Amino acid sequence: MERRKVLKLLANSLPWLVTGKALAESAQHHKLKLEQQTNILESYIAGLPYYQSNEVVDELVNEASISLRREASNPHDKNAIEIFYKNTKLGYVPKVNNVASAKLLDDKRELSAFIIDADNSTYYREVKFAVYLLEG
Repeated sequence: MERRKVLKLLANSLPWLVTGKALAESAQHHKLKLEQQTNILESYIAGLPYYQSNEVVDELVNEASISLRREASNPHDKNAIEIFYKNTKLGYVPKVNNVASAKLLDDKRELSAFIIDADNSTYYREVKFAVYLLEG
């Protein structure tokens, strides 16, 4: 009887083992990819409480990929860069930090961005992100 329990446990664990291996490989790929990039900015998302961040707050974890979109038509900031997680707008790159990234995006340079610290414990959540310029 014990043998069956052990075999059943192993059979049920197989998907977790495969997933764990895939996650480890993904993390290794992510690390290699970051080694080919230059960090150009680390900052906190501006305006986070004013957008739909509540819809995805539990998904905003370290190393989550975010996307940057230029909003050149923004009447308040000609260098505005929106920050999205999946299709949910989180806020903006702060105005004091967005000039270099805006210029790179305007020049069609490839940037990648990731969450590097997410504090969801307070009403005014702070989510720190990093922006990288892809080398070569």
